[in-house]
Amino acid sequence: QSLHMEKIIPGAAAIPMVLGANIGTTITAILAAFGSSIYAKRTAVFHSIFNIVGSIAFTIAIVPFSAMVLKSVAGDQ
Repeated sequence: QSLHMEKIIPGAAAIPMVLGANIGTTITAILAAFGSSIYAKRTAVFHSIFNIVGSIAFTIAIVPFSAMVLKSVAGDQ
């Protein structure tokens, strides 16, 4: 959000970056699960799948949502 407000990147590019960061954080759980129990591995896989499915679902609604976010950010200035 701050990169958008300082006009470094457009708002339409910031939203996919956030989704990518959300998926990228799942690697921590996967790495932590190595050498752990089967339950830890299942949890890490579920965490990854949950974030990926959530990002895909959000991508479907990104156009109306990004318009709403950009209007709210523009209104705060």
